[in-house]
Amino acid sequence: MGEVIPLRWLKFEKSVAKAIKGGQHYMKLTEIQAMSRDLGIQSDTEVFTMLHFYHDLGTIIYFGGDDNTNRYLQDMVILDPQWLIDIFKRIITVIPCQQQWATLKTKWRRLKEEGILEDCLIDHMWHDLLPQKPALLSLMEMFDLLCPRIDATEGNASQAYYVPACLQPCTDERMNQTLTGNRKNTTFYIDFLGFLPDGLFYRLLVHAARWSQQQSGEEPKLFYRYGNFCLDDEHNFQLKMETTKPVCIKVTISKTPVISPVGMRDRGNIRDAQPDPKASTSVQTFLADALNELTETWIHGIRFEFSIACPCNALHPPSEVSRCYHLIPLEECLNKTKIRCNEQQVWVTTEVFKSWFQETAVDDSLEDTRTISDVELLQLAEEVGIQWKNVGVYLGLKACHIFAINSDYAMTEDKAFNMLIQWRQRLSRVANARHLLGKALMKCNLVSLAEKIQDSVWAVT
Repeated sequence: MGEVIPLRWLKFEKSVAKAIKGGQHYMKLTEIQAMSRDLGIQSDTEVFTMLHFYHDLGTIIYFGGDDNTNRYLQDMVILDPQWLIDIFKRIITVIPCQQQWATLKTKWRRLKEEGILEDCLIDHMWHDLLPQKPALLSLMEMFDLLCPRIDATEGNASQAYYVPACLQPCTDERMNQTLTGNRKNTTFYIDFLGFLPDGLFYRLLVHAARWSQQQSGEEPKLFYRYGNFCLDDEHNFQLKMETTKPVCIKVTISKTPVISPVGMRDRGNIRDAQPDPKASTSVQTFLADALNELTETWIHGIRFEFSIACPCNALHPPSEVSRCYHLIPLEECLNKTKIRCNEQQVWVTTEVFKSWFQETAVDDSLEDTRTISDVELLQLAEEVGIQWKNVGVYLGLKACHIFAINSDYAMTEDKAFNMLIQWRQRLSRVANARHLLGKALMKCNLVSLAEKIQDSVWAVT
């Protein structure tokens, strides 16, 4: 409010309005630069600054710039945001049967029933926009409105996409059995502390579909508020949006069962096994990274934490389970030997939960009892830079605590230092603190910093 802008920018704004009125809804970057020069804007740097200014105001849409390597987005400036919404609507809306071409009816049916959009149908719906198709598809992928589909038979990206807005409820009972049929599954929850928008779940679903296809090359099974993904040859994982209290996402990791050739129809011949802890850790780390990215770049203020269902839920009569069902923070389970359940006034041991994740125990004979001083943490904070949030996630800090630190401090160094101080205060024991911190830095590819911590380079003697 009250910001002073050059008069030539206002002339640019009027030129854009005139172009829209004349039926021009987008321009190439070279056309924008030519128009800007006619208005007295000679510097490309000023052109980019102006485009990002009007993008932030919502007047135009431009995702180009030095930090974006997508050449299609670099070259396209949307003059009319409402036009872009209408173009997207063609993709995510299934038109009535009487308006569908007979030769494409099977494609329309697949989009409606499976949420899979084939490339030939895109060409039909965007027949008047084919030169801009790559840029428009890139925008839809950026907003997680589409996800490229990998052909499991060929292992390559086929000409088809998953469309989250067209997903249907899962009616296959065999899918639901994977969530409840094996007691050896690893199950935890992402608790959103009372508020989980549908849009956030479906964007996470798209991120999971991309990631799982990169990991395994297998197609995911996507449904309304549910997704089943292949992690590797031996593991699958499922995401399910729970709309009853508590509002959360249920995460289930299962090991692919081994079926005996004799009596294959008999469930008793299926040997279930506990998922590998590395698989559970891999899924949790991916989900933490994806949600942190979404909450930082798209929907600010959303808080979440990883949790597990309290074992005392089993103590309630079946009629009261839904009313008394509650969660306990996973972070506490991994850092303590027992935690207190205030609902039933009992202590809950955590050995089982620790066994779900890798490296939950350290050989006491190899304990590193060196403390980490404030000076060392201050030096680390100065060098870790904008990676401090990722380091905090790998150190086990809750997203709500990271969000609070980000809001309370202005300087990046101050944010990083206070994150490290909070982590050190929450440690259940000092032993192996350097190992845990070094491990978190390694996961963020900060190898040199991890080595400095391990070697006590900054320690005051």
